[in-house]
Amino acid sequence: MMTIFLIFILVGTCLVTIGVELSKFWVMIVGRIIYGIGGDSLLVSQWAYILEFFGGDRIGIASVHF
Repeated sequence: MMTIFLIFILVGTCLVTIGVELSKFWVMIVGRIIYGIGGDSLLVSQWAYILEFFGGDRIGIASVHF
C-alpha cells in the first residue's frame, strides 16, 4: 500500500516540475494536490504500521525514532 502512495508522491512531484517548465500554474496546483494526497496517506499508513509493530508501552520509543 505504501508503494501506491509513493507513486502518488512521484507523479505529483513530476507534475509540479512540468508545470514550472511550462509556466502553467494549474498544472502545479494539480501536482501539489496529488502530492498532498500521497504524502498524507503515506504518513497515516506509516503510523498505522508503527502502531501495529510497536504495541502497548513501547509506542513512546517508536515515536521518538520515527
